[in-house]
Amino acid sequence: MRVSVTTQLWSHEQVAAWLNVEEDALMRLVAAGVGPVCYWVGRHRRYDPAEVAEWLATTPQDFYWPTTQANGSAGRHAA
Repeated sequence: MRVSVTTQLWSHEQVAAWLNVEEDALMRLVAAGVGPVCYWVGRHRRYDPAEVAEWLATTPQDFYWPTTQANGSAGRHAA
């Protein structure tokens, strides 16, 4: 999908907050190629809100969200 010049791109922090997941979990999903598409602007990840919403809509309900908890074990988050 091509990003419109009028689209306000979201930061990595904004996407993690909108999805209600830890930033590290989102980073691992993107790095593994299973998260929402991100664009690099300099050294910063940026996301098109429409693409994030489309990714979420097509993500299965039982999708595994990697997290880091206080004890270091993995857990699940519902989107």
